Amino acid sequence: MLKNKRVAILFLVVSLVVLLATACEPSKAEKLNNEGNDAYAQQAYQEALVAYQTAQIEEPEMAEPYYNAANALYRQGAYADALKQMEMALSFTDKEALAQAGYYNLGNSFYNQQDLQTAIKSYTDALLINPEDQDAKYNLELALQQLQQQQNEEQQQEEQQQENQDQEESEEGESQEEEQQDQG
Repeated sequence: MLKNKRVAILFLVVSLVVLLATACEPSKAEKLNNEGNDAYAQQAYQEALVAYQTAQIEEPEMAEPYYNAANALYRQGAYADALKQMEMALSFTDKEALAQAGYYNLGNSFYNQQDLQTAIKSYTDALLINPEDQDAKYNLELALQQLQQQQNEEQQQEEQQQENQDQEESEEGESQEEEQQDQG
């Protein structure tokens, strides 16, 4: 009887050790994501992107491969594709730090595409999560200044167009008066 208890306890201990060892081992998607991170660190962005995309297939609801793919695409100048990947990452993440960084990166992508309104919203979202983010504050100010400058330029163009139109109408009126005087 005592021997059976020892065997049962030994079996439970071994089972627990095996269970813990497998639980601590990263999943295939995590391994692929890590391989992508290694390639990204070597500035092999296309290689990193392939690893991230394969990780996405392995675990479609894991946020990190989308976030990392967005960063690799951004580095390659594929801003529209980077936006799509970042939006996917944000839809799957429950991690505050990843969400904050995601909104910040979205802001950068929108800024590079000259979508200043959306960039401003993204930087604001990042700051709502982490109000101490100096980079997000700086980029928000920069986007606001550029938007103000664009609005000022548009207003000046509209005023110039109106001025030109008024001048043309005035000249037409004067020309008609001269014709009438010549006929009279």
